[in-house]
Formats: sequence, structure tokens, C-alpha cells
Amino acid sequence: MRSICNINFCDAKLNGQLIVSNEKNELILKVSKLDEQLTDIFVVITGVNGEVKRYTYENKEIEVKKELFNGKGNMTIQVVSNELNSQPINISCIDFNDNDNIYCKYVNNQFMFKKLVAGGGDFNIDKVYPLGAIYISVIATSPSLLFGGTWERFANGRTLIGVNENDNDFSMVKKTGGEKTHVLTVAEMPSHTHTQNAHTHSASSASAGAHTHTVSASAASAGAHGHSASSNSTGSHTHKVGSDKDGGSGTSRYTVHRQSGSNVTGAQYQDNGGSAGAHSHSITVNSGGAHTHSVSGSAASAGAHSHSVSVGSATATNNNTGGSGAHNNIPPYITVYMWVRIA
Repeated sequence: MRSICNINFCDAKLNGQLIVSNEKNELILKVSKLDEQLTDIFVVITGVNGEVKRYTYENKEIEVKKELFNGKGNMTIQVVSNELNSQPINISCIDFNDNDNIYCKYVNNQFMFKKLVAGGGDFNIDKVYPLGAIYISVIATSPSLLFGGTWERFANGRTLIGVNENDNDFSMVKKTGGEKTHVLTVAEMPSHTHTQNAHTHSASSASAGAHTHTVSASAASAGAHGHSASSNSTGSHTHKVGSDKDGGSGTSRYTVHRQSGSNVTGAQYQDNGGSAGAHSHSITVNSGGAHTHSVSGSAASAGAHSHSVSVGSATATNNNTGGSGAHNNIPPYITVYMWVRIA
């Protein structure tokens, strides 16, 4: 406990001392007697709420009810006895709560309670927290209990961003926006590709009807060469030769003469078609030198038909992926309590 004020009731020849508890802001009045001739001494306290309480001097330490001095207004303290009464002493009171530290100050012939704040000096809520001020704490106690005034919770579940008059998104105070989660639109997606499974394609050309193909080409030269051939044997056979029995030797043609006999031997000709026996003939074609052969013509029609085409397997890029779900859109954060003063 600590002393916050000494009061001297000079006309009653008494001293008073106000003591306050730092923990509960309990007001205790200690009265010490100076004149031994006073009898039936009482301390009369009239509270800010108009309630009057009488305490006997024998108490020595008077615990003043909080209702008598917690609030805006004056509390008066007076000492009365059978012999004389003191003049009332006024103390100007304020609203406070158990978390406040209050003290008593004598200003302009007036005792008054004030709240003690860090750094000393008088606390003025309208200067420190004017209307619209934001109070932030990690303790859930409302600032109305700490400083007075009327407050309400502010920006629950939201972050604070400073006003920027040059940015339409942040150009006004108390403007809200943003998303806790977000699903990307097509325009917001990064450029990317999708892998497709390997596959084949089949194709068939339409029929062009019955038709032929014209061919014109030259075979490559085989160099200088000759050709040989052999006829197949046709078995035993004869060849007939025409003859002239009496052609002259001076005629303009050759005449084959036969002898008088029907059969001849050696190199003599015979005209009776005698058999030369089974035989074949060999033919040798002389080399025509290095040459090529030209081919020109029309291929025979294959009838109406079509052609099938098979495309080999290849890897393409077309498979779908993703679940179209919303993604977390929250930056790293820490939560606090926030209030705004509204009155």
C-alpha cells in the first residue's frame, strides 16, 4: 500500500491520511487525533453517488467503499464531534477500474484523483485515445475498463492496411477487401504445358475410282554389253526348202538344185524335208555399246481403290491436371485484440 494524500483538518485539530492499495484501489482513511478534549468523534463521507457514510474515530483506519469515490463528481470528507465540526473537504473523483493506478493531487485549492500513467503526468483519454483511435493488446481486457470511454472490438479476423489516396483499393478509411482463399482464373495462371500419353493416328484416303497411272522413265545405263539366248528344243523335226530344178546360173536369183536322187549326203541340200533330229539353236546378240532404255506408257488399272495411312506413335502435350481448388492466401500472421473508441 502507498500513501496518496495527507489531509489536515486544522479546525478539528485532526490529521487525515488517504491510503490506496495498488492491487484493488481500495481507499483507506487514517485519522490521528490531535486534541484529547474532543469526544464522540465521527468521520462523515458523502460519496459521488450521494450516499452518506459515518465512521467512528475508534476505527483508526476507515476503508471507504469504492462506490463512494469511483465516478465523476465530488466526494466530501468531514470530521464531526460533540465539541466542533470541521469544514468539508472536497475531493474530485474520476471513473477507474481495478487495473488503474490512481493518485490524489491538490490543484487550485481542490483535491482531485487522477490516474497514474507510465512516464508521469496527467492522463487525458481524449488526448491519448480520441474518438476513432485504435487500441491493440494481447490481453482481452476492454480499454473501457482501463481508460474509460466506449469501445468496440475492431477488425476481427482482418489485417490493417494504411490508407493510400493514390490507390483505389486503399483510398478510403475502413474500406474492406481481400480473400482468405482464392481460386485462380485462367488469366491468372502461369504459362505452362500438359503432358499427353503416347498414341497413334490412322487415316484412309478416299477412293479415286478406277484409274491408271502414266509411267515415263529411263533405266540407268548398264554399260556396254551383249545378250545371249538359247531356244528350247522342239524335238526331232524337218524344215522344208523350196527348190528350182532347172534355173540357170545366170539368173538374177540364187537357185537351189537338187540331185536326181531323193536323198543326199554331206553338204548337199535336200528338199524332201528330212529330219535333222532333236536340236536347239543358240543366238548371240552383238554389244550395242553403253546405252539406256526408255519406258513410256500407262500402268494397267488396279480398279477403284483407296490407300490406308498409319501414323507412328508420338508424345503430345494435352493431358488435364489440377483440382481447381482454392489456395491459401494468408501471409504469416500473429493475432491480437483490437478495439476502436466510439464514444
